[in-house]
Amino acid sequence: MRHLRRTKRVYAAKRQALLDCLQSSVGADSVTAPGLAVLLKLPKGTRDIAVAREALTYGMYPSPLSPWYVSPEGAESGLLLGVATAPMKNLARSRDRLFEIVQRLR
Repeated sequence: MRHLRRTKRVYAAKRQALLDCLQSSVGADSVTAPGLAVLLKLPKGTRDIAVAREALTYGMYPSPLSPWYVSPEGAESGLLLGVATAPMKNLARSRDRLFEIVQRLR
């Protein structure tokens, strides 16, 4: 039981660190933290699938949000960022690289 409590605290700290890192750049309205992931809403018209694919080349593994929608017409663009394996020491650098990709692919 102690292991589960410790793991829960570790993941909560990672989620909060990632949330704070992203919110400092894009504001609270664009970032939420449901469970073990952080949801980053992308600017309208940004192709989240292309952003996620490009991020893979830098060792990041975000999941695009738009495929989860039933209808492509109502789909919003965003990225689900898992916190379980997120390296804490490189958060700011990874955030900057991710935002560079988003800007390039807008």
